[in-house]
Amino acid sequence: MLSLWRWLKGLCTTSAARDGAGILTKNTTSSAASAANGAVSASPVDHHQQHQHDPLVSAADVPEEAMATVAEYVRSYSQLEALIDAHPTQFTAAVLLPILTRLLPVVVDAVFGGLVEVPMPQLTQSVSIIVATTRRLFILERGGNWDRWRPVLEMLYLLRGKRPLVLGDDNFAVFGSRAAFLGKREAVRQWKILSRGITVTDHGGQ
Repeated sequence: MLSLWRWLKGLCTTSAARDGAGILTKNTTSSAASAANGAVSASPVDHHQQHQHDPLVSAADVPEEAMATVAEYVRSYSQLEALIDAHPTQFTAAVLLPILTRLLPVVVDAVFGGLVEVPMPQLTQSVSIIVATTRRLFILERGGNWDRWRPVLEMLYLLRGKRPLVLGDDNFAVFGSRAAFLGKREAVRQWKILSRGITVTDHGGQ
């Protein structure tokens, strides 16, 4: 369990530095979550001391039997991806699907607040749902800084009768591959995702 705690602390520290967010902190009886919460609230001096006496560990150091438990507390796709890369055989479709179902709205809320909704893909096969969901998460996290569109999204929210913009399959299918998505300039690729299929009606339904 000690190595699990150390990994969670390291995950919080590196995630906060890279993404501005750490492990999800909420009331729980899990000692792993308590360790993560403690790492998030530590002062810079405490972090320095931790680096001296409690070196960061990688996802590969997490015991295999703890993989699913740790994955329940990740707050970003990059964190989950690190776990999957380290222990790919532990993440079957049955294990991964509920994790992704929980993670998607967490990431969407972190990126857009209540201005945008991204529902789970409406597909019948678990593997297809997983592929489509990870595509959504990749685009949202690797797409860059989406804050530039907040004024536009707020205006759309009001024009649409205070309804959030819903991004579905068509939005995330604009680019044929991840490479094609990343090959575009940040603002261009973001706008292509957000603007796909946008319609605005007035209060009279016109």
